[in-house]
Amino acid sequence: MARRVVITGMGVVTATGIGIEAFWRAAKEGRSGISRITAFDPSEFATQIAGEVKGFDAKQLVGNKWAVQSGRPTHFAIAAAEEAIRNAGIDLQAEDRERIGLILSNTAGAAEVSDRAFYALYEKGPTFVNTFLAIAWFYTASVGQISIRLGLKGYGKAVLNDSSGGADAIGYAAKLIRNDEADIVIAGGTEAPFVPILMLHFMRGGMLSTANEFPEQAYRPFDVSRDGVVLGEGAGIVILEEMERARRRRAPIMAEVAGYGATFDAYDALRFAPDGVQFARAMRLALEKSGLKPEDIDYINADAHATVDGDRIEAHAIKAVFGDYTRKLPVSAPKAGYGNLFGGAAPVDVVTTVLAMRDGIVPPTPNLINPDPECDLDLPTRARPAKIRAALINSRGQGGTNAALVVKQIEG
Repeated sequence: MARRVVITGMGVVTATGIGIEAFWRAAKEGRSGISRITAFDPSEFATQIAGEVKGFDAKQLVGNKWAVQSGRPTHFAIAAAEEAIRNAGIDLQAEDRERIGLILSNTAGAAEVSDRAFYALYEKGPTFVNTFLAIAWFYTASVGQISIRLGLKGYGKAVLNDSSGGADAIGYAAKLIRNDEADIVIAGGTEAPFVPILMLHFMRGGMLSTANEFPEQAYRPFDVSRDGVVLGEGAGIVILEEMERARRRRAPIMAEVAGYGATFDAYDALRFAPDGVQFARAMRLALEKSGLKPEDIDYINADAHATVDGDRIEAHAIKAVFGDYTRKLPVSAPKAGYGNLFGGAAPVDVVTTVLAMRDGIVPPTPNLINPDPECDLDLPTRARPAKIRAALINSRGQGGTNAALVVKQIEG
């Protein structure tokens, strides 16, 4: 019998909430956490807004040692992972930690650590550079630090694949369990990209909103006035577990990870392929792996790039997959309230989607006032009651990466 993969715990840190219940309240209300950047003075930048996490005390939440020896993405990942473990009811001391894996996505590394190190090096000299630079800044730091903190000895991997990396991390984690290479995998993504050089990189790529006057309304996917994505920071973590094992220990089974698909556009380093063919194929692959038909999907959590072309391509790809059924299929982008977390984007979307399934509520897309007629989808602007038995999560990244996940309720 094929090994099935279920979600038994979740944790989240975003600009709209630390912890899944605080986060979910904000998502249902369509509340925004986008504000003017405080991590540095953005006055000379075209984009001056972001979804910064507020009130996160690293020393209190992860401990002084870990706060000092690691960077902000790792702090977020530790907090989210430990919340997920608590929610899953896992006693690590009683587990075979050689059978517990860890796969996390990250795009920017601990950018604030390397940024401070560069300033210290060039302004004062090498002796002023943080002693822990070598173990704090790089993309694998969160995986390494969490494995040490929790004593995990199974398969470990850091995924670097822009905004689709978080979906890849969860997809790879599910495969590990299906292939009997692990019983439990902690999977997700984390991001903290708010330093000047990275903001400049994203701006030069032509993808960021410059609606600085009204930060809370700046991220406007599918709206006629949209002008780009707003970056967010934080983390989303899920605990994946083999289903029968989870049942034996009476774990709180939240959903099944039923399908995963990934493709490349092979088109351009910065722009999405205008035909959306490979994006649509990623959705079809996820559906095929799940054994579900398009009409079995009750909700789509959108990638929501919030550029004119990006949203139209996504709408076109969805319609290509779902055909006439698209008219009956609610699509939303809760991330418009807290920003696109890049490596953490899809994992947070999975958390949102599983909570939507739990409570029977389609969360709204904040800031959607005048829908683009070329994005003619069912786009709720307020929370809507709905029975969600299965859902699709979309994600895309620069360079033409596409990924999709299907999650569903357990039946039998």
